[in-house]
Amino acid sequence: MRLLIAIVVVLAALVALLVNRKHAHPVAPAPAVAVSTAPPASATPVDDGTEPDEASLRRIVIAEYEAVERQGGMDLVITANGQHVTAHPKVHEAHKDECHKLPYTPGQWECGMTLMMTLRDGETPSPKGERVDVKRGPDGRWVAS
Repeated sequence: MRLLIAIVVVLAALVALLVNRKHAHPVAPAPAVAVSTAPPASATPVDDGTEPDEASLRRIVIAEYEAVERQGGMDLVITANGQHVTAHPKVHEAHKDECHKLPYTPGQWECGMTLMMTLRDGETPSPKGERVDVKRGPDGRWVAS
């Protein structure tokens, strides 16, 4: 009988403790904060649905290879003998083959190009296929993305 009374007293104390805890510190809901993930209107590129023109793509590709040249060229290693060579790529011609919009990045295009280029001075230019991702910059010009 004493055991039963002790168990009832302990259970009553636990219930009282839980009820007091529940009502002692009510939790207020967090205030809703509106957060905008859209870029400012001045930084929003203009997307009129037209694909990039060949002249803009040519300008972007040539600028990328000129940046490589300004850094001293590309260091290459010939795997057969481990010899180090510095390539100096130069674009002689650049022609747009096709472009398509990228489905999950609004305003971004992927364009295929055929480049006629050399890796050293004095070589005959040879064709190279290249993919270029572009989008409109804040000023409306096509830029590399």
